This record gives sequence, structure tokens and C-alpha cells, in this order.
Amino acid sequence: MNIEDYLAKPDQTIKQHSDKLQQCLKTLTDLNYIQDKRQLYLTQEACKYHDYGKANEEFQKRVSSKKKSKFDHSKEVPHSILSMYFINPDDYENEEDYYIIVYAVAFHHVHVNVYDELKKNQTLIKKLLEPFEVYKFNIPLMLSELYDMRNKRDSIIVKGLLHKCDYCASAGEPAELPNNFLPAALTALLTSWQQKNASANWNELQNYCKEKQNSNIIAIAATGMGKTEAALHWLGNGKGFFVLPLRTAINAMYNRIRLDILHNKNISERLALLHSESAEFLAYQEDLDIERITDYNDLGRKYSLPLTITTMDQLFDFVFRYSGYELKLTTLSYSKIIVDEIQMYNAELLAYLVYGLEQIYAMGGKIAIITATLMPFVRDKLSAKIPFEMQTFPSDKKRHNVKVIDEKLSSADILNLYEKNKKSGKRNKILVICNTIKKAQEIYRELENVSDILLPGELHMLHSRYIRMEREQLESEIRDFAGSRTELGTPENGIWISTSLVEASLDLDFDYLFTELQDLNSVFQRMGRCNRLALKPIDEVNCYIYLQIESTLLGDFIDADIYALSKEQLLAFAAEQNENLMTEDDKTNMLEAFSTERLRNSNYMRVYKDIYDDLE
Repeated sequence: MNIEDYLAKPDQTIKQHSDKLQQCLKTLTDLNYIQDKRQLYLTQEACKYHDYGKANEEFQKRVSSKKKSKFDHSKEVPHSILSMYFINPDDYENEEDYYIIVYAVAFHHVHVNVYDELKKNQTLIKKLLEPFEVYKFNIPLMLSELYDMRNKRDSIIVKGLLHKCDYCASAGEPAELPNNFLPAALTALLTSWQQKNASANWNELQNYCKEKQNSNIIAIAATGMGKTEAALHWLGNGKGFFVLPLRTAINAMYNRIRLDILHNKNISERLALLHSESAEFLAYQEDLDIERITDYNDLGRKYSLPLTITTMDQLFDFVFRYSGYELKLTTLSYSKIIVDEIQMYNAELLAYLVYGLEQIYAMGGKIAIITATLMPFVRDKLSAKIPFEMQTFPSDKKRHNVKVIDEKLSSADILNLYEKNKKSGKRNKILVICNTIKKAQEIYRELENVSDILLPGELHMLHSRYIRMEREQLESEIRDFAGSRTELGTPENGIWISTSLVEASLDLDFDYLFTELQDLNSVFQRMGRCNRLALKPIDEVNCYIYLQIESTLLGDFIDADIYALSKEQLLAFAAEQNENLMTEDDKTNMLEAFSTERLRNSNYMRVYKDIYDDLE
């Protein structure tokens, strides 16, 4: 059969389309994303044969007709099934190679039930293949072999690569774009710092990540130590995914990398944003110089850009093994995954994350956990099947003078401090973080009624229920008011009330924090939004932690065991301290209480185990 004589698409022959797949595969090879020669050869073979079945008479009639017609099940068999018969088993050194290629070809269209077609449609298959020289096989044996291929590493990789090359060739888009810019961009960033401060240089954390580019790492470092730059150093010139838990944090990270590190240059070839509202967010960025936002967003959804900032749900759904999941897992197999703000995942999400990371590692991907806090039981789960190199980077900066209050969050306490600071002319930027939107609204209403103290424009609220445009505006306003890069000049007055929305990756530096207790990890993250750079005096209390919360929150929303242990640690800290200063060592010591052994019988661990076992 001469495949140049048959159409794969109205404007392409089967050979022309297959050649495009080979070009996509070469792109991946040139970028060093495919290093296994056997996997490359098997994928080349799968790309070659994947559309041979389109040569059948019925498909050719349909593809060459000017009138659009639908697939007719009474006359046709999916071409992926027919393509199997063109593959000669004698061409391969061993049977497994043959079955891997057949598996990839047979299943390269996810809507086809291969098993049913092979069992029930043999008469029509023979009729459609009658004009061609094809190779017969034993149907029961083939079905058994195909079933066995599902969980083999090489078959997953070959099928995933075939999916990627086929989709990109059909869309006329690159399979991957190179990361040929990040190390230079980081060098330029350091140069810009040195122009302001000649002694500026990469710190110990950032140098460690740069040295460990070929390792899986867990790096624990205090807020303000430059974890974003450290993560990008670890990524180097590789393909990377930056995983964060909240859209707010993702949007902030995207714009920080886009503007501060890449200077808004060639973004459509370098940086992707991926979450459920990414298209709307991108359209709202007036300074994003991209002509067709839809095309840019679609390219990001094909995982073709070198660096993607994303949520876990966009990336880790492959754990459910849906039809075609191999494309995503294969892409991750030659990628580097950076996980930030890991403390924000509940038991269920942590199980998905850990199981997914284990699958990525098993397939060849690299992983970096870069975080300010890490409870020991989470570290144990991460390390169970993945060999991490782990290092903690302590900070001797003193940032927090803490008062632990075994009561419910009080608007009166907030107002008293605000009025006192206003009268004395002190810096007066106060952040209030509540566990729920309902509580945030309650505190807001209570403060809103005190018009003689709070002037118009001094009280603000931010949470996830605002519509996108309002939320974007509020996020911009809170960064302008209390971003860590704002000058420490004339004191300003203002109170912002929010939820855990501001807990992750927003670069904020308030003067005072009032927060409810959720768990110890969360409290420490929230404290990172107060005196972030340790440039303000700490002779008076700047962090107020309220231990009592609504009992209805304990259970599904806040794990009761972890909450109780967090409360115990904070009360112990308050009882032992002559001063209220809380150092980074104090935080580390308190977190050590959250061991696997101590939480073994907790509801958190039961939920985690149930989800993890289900996935396995």
C-alpha cells in the first residue's frame, strides 16, 4: 500500500500527516525530552502506523466528500482498530515491542472501545481490509496482551507521546517550546539587584536549589528568603510546572514571573497560566501583549510551553486514569514539578498530590517541594516512595511578637489597636484573617459601624466570592497598600479583612496581624504576611492569634485533631515564654509535634489512607 495515495485529512495524505507527527517527535528529541532509544523507536513506529486504517474505502469517501458526513457504524470501523492489522509482528525483535506499538495505535483515539470492536466487528473489519495486505492475529490473545499493556511504563510513555504528537500535528502547533531563557533571566535579575546594592547575591537557599537541579528536593525556608527565585534556579533550563493551591496565588505568581523576571517579553512562547478561570484572567491583563489570548490559553492547555503556573486539579487528574491520561503523565515524565504552599492541602487533596508525585517520579519526572513550613507527617508521606534530598534553611531574623488569646476573634481588639496607633502616629496597616467568609463579613460589619474612628477608604475586605473583576481590583489594591516592596515612609492607616485567600504567595507586608487559629501551618503562613522582611520594630505585639473558633467548623472544614494539637502547642508556647518573640526555631519546634506516630489514629490520617488506597 502506498500511503501517499490516501487521505488522512481533506488536505493531507496519510504520509504527510504521519511525517508531521515525526517532526513533532524530533522536536521532543532535540530538546532531550526523550532519552530512551527504545521508547523513541517504538514511538516512531506508532506514529508511522497510527493512521494506516484510514486507507479504507468508507473513510476515503467521507474525507474526500465536499459534504460533511458523520461516521456510520453500519459501514465503518474506527481507523485506529484497522491500523492494528498493518503492523507486522515479524518486524520486531521481541513480542513486547510489537504489542506496545499495537497498544498505542489501537487506543490513540480515546472514544473508541477497542475490546468491543475486535470481538464484535470481525466481519466488517475483514471487508474493509480486503484490498490490503494485512497481518492476522489471534483475537483472544491480542485482547489479553492489550489489557496487560495498560500499566507498563514503556507502553504508557509511547502512547502518551503518540497522543502528544498527533494532537499537536493536527492542530499545527509545536509539541514543545524550548526553555532557553530562564537562567539568563535570573542572571539579569541579580544584576538589577546589584545595581541598587553592590553586595547583593544569591543566598544559601537559592544556591542550594541551583546545585540540586538533577535531584528531588525538599527545601524548607522562612518567608522572605526568595523561594520563588530558588525554585526557578532548580528548574534551570528544564520544562517545569509550578503548582500552587489557590487561583489568587497562581495569578500573583504568574504576574510576578512575567513582569519581574521575564519583563513581559515573549510571554506567549515562555510562560503559561492554567486554572479554571485562566482565559478570563489573561484577557483582563491590559499589559499582556498577546494578540489572540484564546490561542495562547489553548497552547497552555496542551502543556506545550516551557513553564506553566497551575493548580493541582489541572495537573494531577491523571491519577484517575481516564482515557488518554497518558499524554499528561508522559509530559510530566520529562518535566520538573515545583510544589509550593503544600500546607494548604487537606487530607484528601494531599493523598491525590502524594500519589500523583509518586507516579511522576516512577515515570522519570523530578520534584521539588519548596515551602516555609512542613509538618513531619507530611514529610513522611512524601518520602515513602520518593528519595528526596532535604535541607532546612533557618533564618535568624526576628519578625514576630506574638500574643496568644484563648478567645474568639474580637473586632473590639482590632479597633482599639487601630485607634491607639492612629493617635500615636504609628504605622497602622492591619491585616485580619478569618477562617470563613461569613466570619470575615461579620467582622467587617462590626467595624464598618464605627465611622468616627475608621474614615472612608480605610476599611477593606477581600475573599473568593467577589466576581473576577472586583477580585482582581481588590488584589491589586491590597498589593499597592501593603506589598513588601512598598516604602516604609509616612505611616498609613487601613484595615484589610480577608480569608486564607491571602495566605499563599501574595507578597504582602502588613504591620499587624489578627488571625483565627485554623492549624499551626496556616497560622505561620499568615504570620508571613506581617513584618515580612523583618524591617519593622518588634518591641510590641504585632501578631494576635485567637484560639477559639466555631465548633461547627471542626470536622470536614478543619481537622479536629490537628486543630487541637495546634492549640496545645500555641498555649504551651505562650506559657513558656517570658517574652512574646516567636523565632523560626520556635515554629520548627512546635511543628515537630505533628509526627506520623502522634496523628496515626486521627481522622486526617484515616481520610488520607482511604483516598490513597483507592487510588492504588
